[in-house]
Amino acid sequence: MGRLDEILSGGRSRVTHGFATPHGSLDELDPSLTALFHEKIRPKERVRHIITAPSQTVLEKREGFQLWMRWISTPTCTLVLTDQRLLIAEVDQPGAEPDLHFIPLADILSMELGKILLYAWMDLSWAADGEVRRQRVFFNTVGEYLFHQVVSDICRSRIRRAQRKPSTTDRNLAILENLPYKFKNIIAGRLLLPDEAAQSLVFRKAIWNRMLGVFKRMTAPAQALLLTNYHILVMREDTGHAGSNYGVIFRYFPLDGVSEAVISEDGGLVRLELRMRRDNAQENVGMLFNEGERQALSAIFSRWME
Repeated sequence: MGRLDEILSGGRSRVTHGFATPHGSLDELDPSLTALFHEKIRPKERVRHIITAPSQTVLEKREGFQLWMRWISTPTCTLVLTDQRLLIAEVDQPGAEPDLHFIPLADILSMELGKILLYAWMDLSWAADGEVRRQRVFFNTVGEYLFHQVVSDICRSRIRRAQRKPSTTDRNLAILENLPYKFKNIIAGRLLLPDEAAQSLVFRKAIWNRMLGVFKRMTAPAQALLLTNYHILVMREDTGHAGSNYGVIFRYFPLDGVSEAVISEDGGLVRLELRMRRDNAQENVGMLFNEGERQALSAIFSRWME
């Protein structure tokens, strides 16, 4: 892989610092963080996971009139997942006061796990005070399994809260058979929970636009959208501007948070807009599809369409 291909493989790339570390107890943290979390965690909250994600140095790319890039350092983040909330302490630099974020699991609208080479992240959106808030934690891909456990535990919490039933018979994995090998294996072996059943699937190949009749520009990467008994799941490749497909991005939408789906035309393509709502906060997520996929999308999302 060339240096230019690495730089252009996504919005950010190139992790250069340490790996995420799990902890068995709050007392293993820095004393100031130990005291902070002990103060904030409620007496009846049960701690499930404690992870420290050290600062990463990543290349941030911005697009506009001119393409420009810069190296940035991400905050060191310590995550404490309980049976009720996710607490995240961000420290911008050693010795600085941490910023503490409280995320009730019941208020989470969507979750995302992404990785491109050694660069990875977990992104969450949630409702708070009538607004949608977002938090992203960066980590080296080596620690991906730790964050996958966090996301899986949050999913389980939401499933119990919504009283959704597990699959007791066929999980309908045959629906994945015609997917590209990469999608089929990752969805079946990694993305789906062990008792999660596939119900409907739409796969869309990468969408390209031709420029000046010769050059091609990717409008949207290859993507699979799956409706299950628990979630709307989306897996897509990264938007590598040099033609790379080194990474994958997963997004989880708990079914109890989906309030509406809107399908519309967008320049010869079909736009699906998912609307997640909690209290007075609403998150809108748009995805592009081809016209030939409109009917399948309408069938999947008919229960959420007016």
